[in-house]
Order: sequence, then C-alpha cells, then structure tokens
Amino acid sequence: MDPIRIGGHLGMDVSRSPGGVITKTALHDIDNGQMTGNAGLDLYDHNAVALANAVRILDMLRGARYAPEVIDSGDGWVIEEDMGVTEPVKDAEAFRRNCVTTLAAIRAAGIRHGDLNGPNIIIRDDEPKLVDWTEAHLLDEVAPQKSPYSDSNLLWRTVAGTIGPDGNYDTPRIARRWLAVLGALGAVTDLTLPLRGKTFLDLGCFQGDFVAAAAAEGMDAVGLDMGGFRSGENSISIGKDLWAGFPFGTAQLHQGNIMDLRRRFRYDVVMMFSTWPYLESRQAAFDLLGNILADCGTFFFETQLSGDGPGPAFLETDSDVEAMLTRYGQVTHLTRIPVTGRPASRSVWKVVAR
Repeated sequence: MDPIRIGGHLGMDVSRSPGGVITKTALHDIDNGQMTGNAGLDLYDHNAVALANAVRILDMLRGARYAPEVIDSGDGWVIEEDMGVTEPVKDAEAFRRNCVTTLAAIRAAGIRHGDLNGPNIIIRDDEPKLVDWTEAHLLDEVAPQKSPYSDSNLLWRTVAGTIGPDGNYDTPRIARRWLAVLGALGAVTDLTLPLRGKTFLDLGCFQGDFVAAAAAEGMDAVGLDMGGFRSGENSISIGKDLWAGFPFGTAQLHQGNIMDLRRRFRYDVVMMFSTWPYLESRQAAFDLLGNILADCGTFFFETQLSGDGPGPAFLETDSDVEAMLTRYGQVTHLTRIPVTGRPASRSVWKVVAR
C-alpha cells in the first residue's frame, strides 16, 4: 500500500505508511510571504532546519509515552513512530489530569513544545500524544516559533474545548477557571515560566486538581481540605494517590480545617473556589477573607450565589460579591462561567490587598 498524505503545509509533506510510521519531508516550494514573511524564498532550508530541530528534541524525549520515537532521519526528512488518530474522550476528568501530568513532564525535561494546538494533540485512551515538535525548544533557549502563547495556555484551551462523553465541555470548569488565573498572573504569553518558584495555596482543594495545575507551572503548591466533601470518601487521600510522584514543581495536599485562624497565608497566590459559603460562621468567614488578604500576594475567589447550593442569601448578584471583596482589596472580575445543572453562573475574581 502506498503512503497516504495526511497533512503538512507549503514546503512540507507529511504521510502515513503501512507499518505504523509517519514520514515528514521538506520540499522545494516557494513562499508567497505567508510562511516566513519572505516572498520568493525557497522553503526547503527553512523546513529542513525545523525537522532537524524536531529530531533533536525527540531524541531528548526518547522513551516518553507522550512523544513519537524517531525511527530514522536525514537531511530534510524524518521517519517517526505513528501515534495514531484521535479517539473520542471516554473520561474527561482522566484526560484533563493526564494533560496536566504531561505538561509537567515536558517542563521537567526542560522543554517547551511551542505549538500545542488541537491538531498536534492526539487523544488515545484519554492520554495526550503530542506531535509536530518542529517549533520546540529548550526552556533556556530563545523561542523560535511563531506562536506567542505558552504551552499552558494552548493545552488548557484544548482541554476546555474538548467534549466529554456527557456532551459537555470542561466539567467541572477546571480548565476555564485555571485559564483565567494564568492570564491574571501573566503566564499566558510569558514563555519563561514566570510562576516557577512562587508559592500557591488552594483552600478547599478537594482532590488537588488546581494544586497540580500550579505545580505544572513550577510553583510550590499546597492544598488544604477537610477531605469529606463526598460521603464515604477522603478527597485528600484520593488526591495524594492521583498526584504521587508529580514530575515538576511541588504538589502537597494536607487534611485540615481552613477556619484555623492561627494559620498564616503567606503565599504568593491563594485560591478559594466554591468553598467560602460552606463556612458555618458568617463573621468567621469574613475574618478569614481579611486574614488571607493581609498575608498573601494575590487572592483568587469564586463563590456560589443565592439559590445555588450553599450560596448565602446576601450574595444575590456579582455586584454583591464585588462589594464584599472590595472591603479587603482591589478587585478585578476575570470571567463568568455557566455551571452545568446549576441555576446561575459563577465568576472568578482577583483580589489584591491595597
């Protein structure tokens, strides 16, 4: 059976051959100015360099489950392992978590992919397989690629736009909320891992999904939770198993009471999402907000409104939430996200102490 062309672009041919291999070949095509900005340029050298760069990066990642193995290569061509075709997501939560772990593994290897858009992420058994490493580079190298966005931004956008088996996007809104946080912290277009080494605390962390997301940015991330949100299970124990051996940053989960007002909140970033209304004492809950903003650098907050589960009656609208938070610092509304099966959307807020 002859090879079947499956992709490529001007000056590059990509084909699939029997036996599980992908062949990429640089071609002598003339740029019209769109590929490189140089109209009339023969694209062979441009694409041959890109293929050689991909081989260099993939050699560093040899043995990684998320990247293809290089079978053979030469001047202007490479033969890679075929990672297959994308399958429907069976478990959207597992896919999201596998994406976070994969992102962390790439960064632990000191590498940036540079083009983590949908076509370059092949989903197999709810795991991301990443292809097209032509724009990849080491984290301490100058980025050569066209995309101005971080791997985090591109990958989380893919996760947010992936439909789960229930027909819904991004349940329970982990990706969309985290994208809002990344944008507010400057990690969407800064390609240097600007959050690496900073500290992060998630109050009411459940199973630690945001803690792992923060660790994937290189943060020293901690989560605190009582552990009993769902009857009969301990979310902290589950989370510790889920994120054991996380390959980048640090991800620690602790079981405890967030209302322990002796606890200090000296972290660069503190998060409290959909947790505050569960606190039994209104005054103690207000005091907690004050203590957090007195200590931390940046606070991210989300709450249920009245009529949405435990949402308090005095928080009927986003304006009420904004007025409450304004007592403690400078408030910025980041995004409003509909909640599947709930009567109202929830907003993500950024608060910085004055």
